[in-house]
Amino acid sequence: MEISMSVEWLERIERKIDTHGREQRQMAAVLDVHTGLLESHNTKLDSHSRMLESHSTKLDSHSKMLEAQARTLDSHGKTLDSHGKMLETQSRTLESQGRMLESYGKTFEKHGKELIRIAVVVEKLQDDIRGVAEGVIGLSERVDRRFDEVLARLDDRAAPIEAASRHFASKLADHERRLPKRPRRRRRR
Repeated sequence: MEISMSVEWLERIERKIDTHGREQRQMAAVLDVHTGLLESHNTKLDSHSRMLESHSTKLDSHSKMLEAQARTLDSHGKTLDSHGKMLETQSRTLESQGRMLESYGKTFEKHGKELIRIAVVVEKLQDDIRGVAEGVIGLSERVDRRFDEVLARLDDRAAPIEAASRHFASKLADHERRLPKRPRRRRRR
């Protein structure tokens, strides 16, 4: 039994295969673009991660500054304690006591202003830290939403590609089933 196919029929099959090939290449190009977008978003996420690490380092340095200021305050407290003891030991003359009390009064005033200034700085630092934390949380939520949108768009665009591929595979399988099998040739001995 001989198979006969018209040239026109073969050309039609070839055109369909070429069309499917072009569609596959177009789909591959779209996927390449989306891959580039995902890589770009990954780079942005890395940048944000580095920014967060930088903020963490700054917060650590502020914490160390506050610890140093606390040690300074402790040192000032010890100094004030020693001054109190000196006042008790030097209470022999009223005149020297008066001058020393004046000097200590100025020191207390200076330290009081420093304490007030430090309290204001600490409060401002706490507000700044809260603001940074809120900004980071907001940014994280925006990045999560955007990434979910990108994934949804990729899923939407991949569905037609998969459907076309399944359709093409079923058509190809159908054509292969319709083609008659070639008989095997017997070997001559």
